[in-house]
Amino acid sequence: MRSVIPPVIRDEMDFDAGSKYHVPNDYPYIAYFVSHILQFQLYKALCITAKEYPAQPLHECDFYQNQEAGAQLKKLLEAGSSKNWHVLLEETISESKMDASAILEYFAPLHDYLREYRAKINYPIGWSKDAFEAM
Repeated sequence: MRSVIPPVIRDEMDFDAGSKYHVPNDYPYIAYFVSHILQFQLYKALCITAKEYPAQPLHECDFYQNQEAGAQLKKLLEAGSSKNWHVLLEETISESKMDASAILEYFAPLHDYLREYRAKINYPIGWSKDAFEAM
């Protein structure tokens, strides 16, 4: 099996991005991208508050029913949109900038496993130039 390829040959006339609601409706998509980074940044901070991390790997953290983590999250959510998110981040988790290290750390075990597995089965990365020859 080769890498994933489209079912038909594509050219510059194809506009797949237009099938996403946000693009043709001129709705900013950056908020979704940013939210994924902030979710993991907040998750790590809540794990630290709950004293689940760094005692165990980030992907095994569970702050369910932890009073301190709950209070921290409540404080963040109560503000709603009344404050700039940078200010809320600083007040809540003592960080004022986005940091993608938490998402990388969370998925590091999966990333390592996939790298090892790919090497084990000698699975090539990328596409061959003749990927569409059979079409």
